Amino acid sequence: MANRWLTHVLVLAVLVPACSRYVALEPTLEPPPPPPVGLVSEATWVGEWPLTVPEAVLGCVPVGPAAMPAVTLTVGDVVYGVNGTARRTYPGIEPIWKPDPEIPGARVNIGPMIGKGLRICDR
Repeated sequence: MANRWLTHVLVLAVLVPACSRYVALEPTLEPPPPPPVGLVSEATWVGEWPLTVPEAVLGCVPVGPAAMPAVTLTVGDVVYGVNGTARRTYPGIEPIWKPDPEIPGARVNIGPMIGKGLRICDR
């Protein structure tokens, strides 16, 4: 009876450390964080890219008592106002808005970017 008890103890003494070592070797790497919800980039944009930067974070925030949608673009730590409502609060996008190569003095159409930003507000 004592031999049987000793055998069980020895088996457990071998198995428990082996199992704990196996658990410790499991990968613990977390997946990378997802890109920001409103990330827009030249690489994935359909149509002519209207900005001079390769990517930005598009956003939309309600402003004022009527909660008017303000479409914004964030590049680094600078937030730019894209539509008229946003320009009342944030600087305009002129520093990052691409000039139209075919019409001197004009800019590339920013309408699709505003439309996409307004859809963010609709969520």
